[in-house]
Amino acid sequence: MKRNSIYVDFKNEEQVKWWNNIASRLVKVDFYNKIIETDTNKPVGVLFALKNGLFTNYVIHHNNKFIKNSTTVVID
Repeated sequence: MKRNSIYVDFKNEEQVKWWNNIASRLVKVDFYNKIIETDTNKPVGVLFALKNGLFTNYVIHHNNKFIKNSTTVVID
């Protein structure tokens, strides 16, 4: 089963603002996980699993524009 997910980086203020003001109103979140930096034990971002909906692909595509130098990882 394919999961639709996005990552919101807390260091990217523009991305956080976009998620809070626009994207969070367009999609429903199935669940989320905070990403914690092990050295400082502070949250650095959130990984959202999105439910399928009318604007899900738009939100995923637009969110990918915020991510620079990305790496693809598949977790089973």
